[in-house]
Amino acid sequence: GQAKKTEAQWGSFSRLLKKLMVQNHLVCMDGATGTSLEQKGVSGEKQWKGWPAQTYMPEAVREVHEEYIQSGASIIITNSYASSKHVMPPDTTDDEVIKANHLAAQLALEAVGDLKDVFVAGSISNHSPSPPEGVTPNASTNITELGLWPPADEEIENYRVQAETLAG
Repeated sequence: GQAKKTEAQWGSFSRLLKKLMVQNHLVCMDGATGTSLEQKGVSGEKQWKGWPAQTYMPEAVREVHEEYIQSGASIIITNSYASSKHVMPPDTTDDEVIKANHLAAQLALEAVGDLKDVFVAGSISNHSPSPPEGVTPNASTNITELGLWPPADEEIENYRVQAETLAG
């Protein structure tokens, strides 16, 4: 089942990296997806406040991935950097988190299509929860003191849900 599929994917990825390293090739990975999405009209502020672009502008996310592939990227990173439950809006349900992460992976995989030498990596970050309206993040803003950061066990659970969804 899933374990054999994952082993096969890692084996394929491992062989590609070894081949590229022996040949002294550079492996390119996409990056700055949020910036590229902003250039397509996606609100950067909305993304940073926990509204992942894949949930309201999926075609833009797919296009960004396709552009990175056309530019020579060998690894595409899902647009799930800020898609953990504690980063998304406070009333976000587990189902909405799963949907956002599943869609992020699906769009990246669609962009890759049948290409055998391009891989998809799931993106999980320790991005802090967005501050409430009226609080401007700066060097003196302490998210923990504001009481926004979830307890450690809840944070770990949020990452587990995100990782399992991206891997699925």
